[in-house]
Amino acid sequence: MKLLFNKNDAGDIETMIQTGTVTIPFDYIEMLKQLISKNEIEDPDFGNLDDIEKTKISELLSQIKNAVEEGLQQEG
Repeated sequence: MKLLFNKNDAGDIETMIQTGTVTIPFDYIEMLKQLISKNEIEDPDFGNLDDIEKTKISELLSQIKNAVEEGLQQEG
């Protein structure tokens, strides 16, 4: 799974999820399903985001990935 980020003209960050060659609008549930299936996030495409935004999003993705990993370990 790869996440694609881009800032629109209004300054809002838009996110898409890419799996293979299919790209869909971001859906939190879909992201969690994919992480539970395979806890991997490819290097995101940060588009036109600035360095601070990139850092904050990278930190958040790392925290999400770690939380999923902890949850999977507790299940098994």
